[in-house]
Amino acid sequence: MINEADLLSEEGWFYELISTKALESLKKNNFDADYACDRKEALEKVIQRIPPKATIGIGDSVTLHQIGFFSWLDNRKDYKVFNPFLRNPQGYFSTAPQERFELMRKALTCDVFLAGTNAVTLDGKLVNIDGGGNRVAAMIFGPKKVILVVGVIK
Repeated sequence: MINEADLLSEEGWFYELISTKALESLKKNNFDADYACDRKEALEKVIQRIPPKATIGIGDSVTLHQIGFFSWLDNRKDYKVFNPFLRNPQGYFSTAPQERFELMRKALTCDVFLAGTNAVTLDGKLVNIDGGGNRVAAMIFGPKKVILVVGVIK
């Protein structure tokens, strides 16, 4: 009998099932999609996809924070990073609006652009809405490579 107070194992099974279906559909739609079973593996897969000495643009993503990508990136000096979403300890943007805008523009022409997506459908489509348009624009055109990190709840 299942302990209804602890459904973690049931959730894990369900998330893996729908992730597998979404991955199959993404691949049919010509996405290079992969599954990671935990945060550590997800971070490793992201790092493997970034060429040495690449310029990196950031479209912001809670998931990138959760897998430890920004902590990893902070310790690297071999990448030029365009991150308009850096915040100070109080949570406010640490750059002025015009500087953030310029960083967003530079991120559009980088080697690798990293972001999250709002949702992935089971038929392999990405769903996005973007307040400023910089993230969605970079997903569609500009960077040489786009890496989207997506949690199973998406």
